[in-house]
Amino acid sequence: MSKITNTGVFIVEGSAAAADVAGSSQIWTKSETPSSLYHTDDAGNDHRLGITQTSATAVSSGTTVEFTGIPSGVKQVTMNMATISTTGTANIQVQLGHGSTTFVTTGYVSSGNDYAGSVASTTGFIIYGASASQSRSGPMNFYLMDSATNTWTLNGSIEYPGLTIYCSGIVSLAAPLSAARLITTDAFDSSPAAGKVSVQYQ
Repeated sequence: MSKITNTGVFIVEGSAAAADVAGSSQIWTKSETPSSLYHTDDAGNDHRLGITQTSATAVSSGTTVEFTGIPSGVKQVTMNMATISTTGTANIQVQLGHGSTTFVTTGYVSSGNDYAGSVASTTGFIIYGASASQSRSGPMNFYLMDSATNTWTLNGSIEYPGLTIYCSGIVSLAAPLSAARLITTDAFDSSPAAGKVSVQYQ
């Protein structure tokens, strides 16, 4: 049972909305970590409210940085990068995942470009710019285009020393999105500066 005091509104957490009532909608709290506020419309569709921001993860080694546990129902995901660099000349990519957790490694229609050239990929959303120890900073914005087919589009702008890299693409998942990861076939490093990456979703 909910409780209203002079300092706030307390809503008991639940795993799902209460039984649908024709002509009415609901505001409720889902028992996940962290708990989240949802609106269920009069057609029984759940809509997660607000923006969730993950902690920034240091990126200075390894080949993969994963973010899992993104709840179903999100319509927009942003991966924010700060001074990400690698040891070699392979392009960085972002892959989306579903379930718990299957990352999609095929079926992307993706490209990245700057004034000097462009590159395409079918294995991930690609970030053009293939020089060792050169930093990349900026947002990769993913938007749910079609919930029936779990199709997502990308619009990204990445700062690369002295220029801007533009990224775009589309991919369809087998189930609702639940994860995203940053990958390289080289290795991440901390030159010229230690990198960080975070994810926010709504």
